[in-house]
Amino acid sequence: MDYYQDLQEANERRNQRLSAYCEHMNDLTKNNVYSLLHRMIKYRKLLGKSQQDISEATGIATSNIARLESCKSIPTIQVLARYASALDLQLTIDVEPVVRTDKEKVF
Repeated sequence: MDYYQDLQEANERRNQRLSAYCEHMNDLTKNNVYSLLHRMIKYRKLLGKSQQDISEATGIATSNIARLESCKSIPTIQVLARYASALDLQLTIDVEPVVRTDKEKVF
């Protein structure tokens, strides 16, 4: 093998690791956001508010509220904050250390 082939293979391995890491982080983000959305939807229903009520309070089209609640995509923080505000909730973002086992240290 020559230097350039070794370099190309190393770059391919790095790109595969990076791609796997990005996919993993995207899945974590989706899971966290969807969990948050499900809690807010449950609270909306508990309050007896409709998607139309949320739409009127936020200025977000009812069809977009329905799309948001279907969890088809990851909403922006601003959209989540507007939705929460319509429920008299405050969206807070925090960080905390993650405890992992050796088996979970994939990347």
